[in-house]
Amino acid sequence: MKRIDEIFKWQGFGNGFGDWESWCRLQIYEKDQTIIAIATDCGSAAGTSITNCVEFLVPLVAKSYNLDLYRTIWIEHYPSDSSLGESFSEVLLQREGDQLAEPDWKPRSKQEIEQLIGESLS
Repeated sequence: MKRIDEIFKWQGFGNGFGDWESWCRLQIYEKDQTIIAIATDCGSAAGTSITNCVEFLVPLVAKSYNLDLYRTIWIEHYPSDSSLGESFSEVLLQREGDQLAEPDWKPRSKQEIEQLIGESLS
């Protein structure tokens, strides 16, 4: 069941030029006591990419929506009009104290994500 579908904004990293407003489409689903958060990159005009700041973005989203990080599966989505075409990746992060670090991306198919959330993606 979809709980959230909105644009999420944060202060991204400006490659040495200071922070800049960044945003992505955020969809949050809940199925069988598991939370699935899908962040869709909105392109270079949307500031810092979701991949470049994932260690910062995941805890920020968790705090903003009161999500349990241990029950949340984080998915990065790049739409079909991105430079590499449509892709989905599950992001696995290690805990280092109070920080998340060492991201690892596990490619997933659209069908796997739809099965995970229990409905078709729009």
